[in-house]
Amino acid sequence: MRKSNDFFGQLLSRGPSQSTLFWVLKEMKKEGRSSEVIRECLKALSIYPDDIRLRGLLAESYLDVGFVGQAEAELDRVSAEIANLVSPFKLQAYIYIRQQRAEEAIKALRRYLAHNPDDREALDLLDRVEQKQKSVTEPAQAEQAPEYQQPTEEVSPPAEEQREEMPELATPTLDRQAPEYQQPVEEPPPPAEEQREEMPELATPTLAEIHYNQGQIQEAIRIYEKVLLENPDDDVSQKRLSELRASIDEETPTQVVAEDKTRTSKKEVISVLEGWLERIKESSNA
Repeated sequence: MRKSNDFFGQLLSRGPSQSTLFWVLKEMKKEGRSSEVIRECLKALSIYPDDIRLRGLLAESYLDVGFVGQAEAELDRVSAEIANLVSPFKLQAYIYIRQQRAEEAIKALRRYLAHNPDDREALDLLDRVEQKQKSVTEPAQAEQAPEYQQPTEEVSPPAEEQREEMPELATPTLDRQAPEYQQPVEEPPPPAEEQREEMPELATPTLAEIHYNQGQIQEAIRIYEKVLLENPDDDVSQKRLSELRASIDEETPTQVVAEDKTRTSKKEVISVLEGWLERIKESSNA
């Protein structure tokens, strides 16, 4: 034990890295040295105040020595830090929805709501995505699993009737040929638009701000207008919409024309790519 103590003490005295420091303190706690771990954790947190692992280890060590109040305070800080770190799950859900990845969007929203259960925007979004996913999957499952019907057994006729009804066997001739095999005709799959029902177009302040941060002010205005159609009493969205409209009014005609040209150019490129895709599909099915 003395040799182990000297080894950990030497590591701590040399100013180890953040990950090494956590490992050393964790091993010291396993040896029952919780009081020393508390002292070293407090020193380390003065340098790394946002290290959740060190705070968790500090809370465990407080519990070991019976300081329940201090342990609770540290765990409250850990919970607050974790809640701040889960906000990317919400943005991730928006990305999945735009990519038509409903199941992954649902998982991301549930992770976010586990730490922010009162976020009404995220709750409404999760409900809409789940309802849409349910409407798409249930008909598909019904088509794949038809109702099973018990086959009816026919009663075999008596042996005498079977012999009377048996047709006379014809002697095969050499000139009789088997019917020519015909390759079954495969029907082309329906277009991608018919195979996948589009996810509902979302209109939330968060999505509007995402477009605004990308420089798509007109798209942000359109989304805020849709938000206010659904929630006319949303004063915050109304104020933000007025600010965006005012910023558009201040733009020069040259800026507006440039934005329109960029949007038109994107539409033309998309149209050309869609035409290529159709020709590739036709040549592969030929």
